[in-house]
Amino acid sequence: MNTFNVSPSCAISLANPEDYYDFVIPYSGYEISVDVNFENNNANVDNLGKVKNIIDHLAKYDLMNRVAIKDNFEGGEDDSALFYVEHLLSDLDADTLKKLVNVNHPELSPEIQLLNGLKIDRIGFYPDSEDYFVTYDYTVGSEYTNYLLVITTDAEGKVDFITTES
Repeated sequence: MNTFNVSPSCAISLANPEDYYDFVIPYSGYEISVDVNFENNNANVDNLGKVKNIIDHLAKYDLMNRVAIKDNFEGGEDDSALFYVEHLLSDLDADTLKKLVNVNHPELSPEIQLLNGLKIDRIGFYPDSEDYFVTYDYTVGSEYTNYLLVITTDAEGKVDFITTES
């Protein structure tokens, strides 16, 4: 069977791709859930190469996303990042917040500490979609909140939009 390996643990059929592939990748001391979704059953080698490139160079794309999150927080086109941290600050109890932020930190506000503490929880790839290519779900921890800061980008990392989901 003719396949394309987007990661060591995921080979995608080129002739007849499944609707959904899922696997886990290590990143920065934790694991990220990854899924590759086909809406039109079109496993294009060029697009799968872009998926592999993002996985192989995740630190670069994560950094690009973090710049976009910071810009969004500081008054970009919408206020999704601001909403996310304000929701956490109002929704989490004091003991939980102490696990996530150092309230005695004079240089960094709790909001910035929460943004700095975001981790990628999930990456969803949509290589045959015309709407978007990849979504990144960021969280401060699923054990603390079910809210996510979601970033959707094209294959080159250009942000389409940032939103908050639960």
